[in-house]
Amino acid sequence: MDIIRLQDQFYILATSTRLADRTRVLKHGDTFAVFDRFGDMAPVGMGELGPYHEGTRFVSRLGLLLGQEWLLLLNSRVSDDNMVLTVDLTNPDVRSDERLVIARGTLHVSREQLLYDAACYERIRVVNYGLDPVRVVLHYRWEADYADIFEVRGTRREATGRKLDPVLRESSAALSYKGLDGVIRRTRILCEPAPAAVSDSEFEFDIALKAGEATSYLVTIACELGRAAKEPLPFEGARRAAREALERDPSSRCEVVSSNGQFNNWVNRSAADLQMMLTETGCGPYPYARVPWFSAPFGRDGIITALQVLWMNPGLAKGVLHFSGRDPGAGAESRAGRGARKDPPRDAPRGNGRAGGGPVPTLLRKRGRAAALRDARGRVRPEDRGPQADPPALAPRRAGARLDGNLRGQKSRQLRGILPALADGTRQPGMEGLRRFDLPRGRRSGRGSDRAL
Repeated sequence: MDIIRLQDQFYILATSTRLADRTRVLKHGDTFAVFDRFGDMAPVGMGELGPYHEGTRFVSRLGLLLGQEWLLLLNSRVSDDNMVLTVDLTNPDVRSDERLVIARGTLHVSREQLLYDAACYERIRVVNYGLDPVRVVLHYRWEADYADIFEVRGTRREATGRKLDPVLRESSAALSYKGLDGVIRRTRILCEPAPAAVSDSEFEFDIALKAGEATSYLVTIACELGRAAKEPLPFEGARRAAREALERDPSSRCEVVSSNGQFNNWVNRSAADLQMMLTETGCGPYPYARVPWFSAPFGRDGIITALQVLWMNPGLAKGVLHFSGRDPGAGAESRAGRGARKDPPRDAPRGNGRAGGGPVPTLLRKRGRAAALRDARGRVRPEDRGPQADPPALAPRRAGARLDGNLRGQKSRQLRGILPALADGTRQPGMEGLRRFDLPRGRRSGRGSDRAL
């Protein structure tokens, strides 16, 4: 074994291939997962691997072993659209009583992993490329510590919740944890077809294959909060649903194509990375930042990102501005940002988009809404004319228009309304961390600077 465990400490052999710190990251909604190159979640490096849902790690260790040996890595990559992690593995030499039973490279083990709707789906396929029948035992092992992202990053807790008794069935295992907030967090691990044996820490697959035969297992790890327990989709159903959701996104319908293949690859890679960070909130899509270790809304990052992709995805700007107007705490002072500076309460709820308008409507009450509702050509959109427009609902748009105008230097005289706010420490949506010298300065010619933040 490359990894040796003594009580709660893990030691890795210096010759182990798992010393490499390269990881693979998948994300969907409020769920993200960090794997190693083998598709496992081994306690290597800082011990940060695992699937996280709404700030809590639901699995702290995950591994696929052939008997008691790790499989050998052939290839590992995330698809271009950041949706599927594909890992190709093979077997080491298998010996019994000093006799070679299965030569190295006889078996090909492929793993396909994806995230969708708070669940991690995996398909394990084993193919016998040898000329003789083989019989092997695969172990799919796991552990769950239910640590939040701050504990994983080194925060020490004076008190934690308690683990509940596991529930075992013929083809599934359920681990539960009751936090200090009274919420029960549950990890359900399901397998199809049913494995040969089930325990509270592993599935055992007894596999017998003739020459050229193959077999597959579908494993699902569902992250559940409270009583909310959705029945996971089949693997192909989850992949199809994730693909359809990607195709419905407006930004996926905008393509940038040039005669340079390297430029095209760079643009497509950037668009896929941005798409992975988008998270649906109660106010619309929002580009979560600090993925994977915080995966939370940061106000300034969100506004800058929305401004940069406004031409290809205006719906993102709408979601960011609405979220910023309804949740003035988003940004560096957001729930994740605050926790990075001081110890947050254990199991603190991390909802998206609190209700309430905050200080934005008060500051912008006297501003004419027409200037904030103009399209790219400067014309007021017909749907925003007339008394039917709700002033509180327009506050986020006004905030965005005011900030955008100031940063572009179009109306430098309005900086008089922002500088006092920065002086007294007021935090407005999208202005977290903004300092006086970050604002545009006028030129001697009298024209405003067009230097953006």
